[in-house]
Amino acid sequence: MEEFLDLTKRPGFAAECDIEAIWAKLPAVSEPSFMIGEWTGSDFENDHPDHTQLKAMKWADKTFESVDDVDPIMVYDEEGKRVFSEPWGHARWREVKLWGLLSTCMVYDKHPIIDQFRYVHDDLVAGAMDIKPFSGRVYYFYLHRNEKKL
Repeated sequence: MEEFLDLTKRPGFAAECDIEAIWAKLPAVSEPSFMIGEWTGSDFENDHPDHTQLKAMKWADKTFESVDDVDPIMVYDEEGKRVFSEPWGHARWREVKLWGLLSTCMVYDKHPIIDQFRYVHDDLVAGAMDIKPFSGRVYYFYLHRNEKKL
């Protein structure tokens, strides 16, 4: 877990293979209730197409209301306020075997996207986005919990 924390603090380009090697060692987030709340999103500087796209959209985070009610893409509007990104739609949690690990994953309703989360600590999770159009490439990101879980 320390390796992943170090990776999040490392400036500059991060190759997908280097991120994956560390990400794969982390345990899965197995309980959707762990994720309930608002999380601030961050990613790694690299050449994945989603890195550029989300940066241009002013990606803020993800909001998990319940197992069947997730706002997978929240963005900042012109005033800096977090708003739901309608084109991305909503998502829900489902148990999925992805990359050889059975875990609870976030499945987008409108797009062929599955996000798998790995536990780093109670207020930080690592994410990997499996996107059908980019088969063979994985978009890695991480989320910080916006408030302490009660």
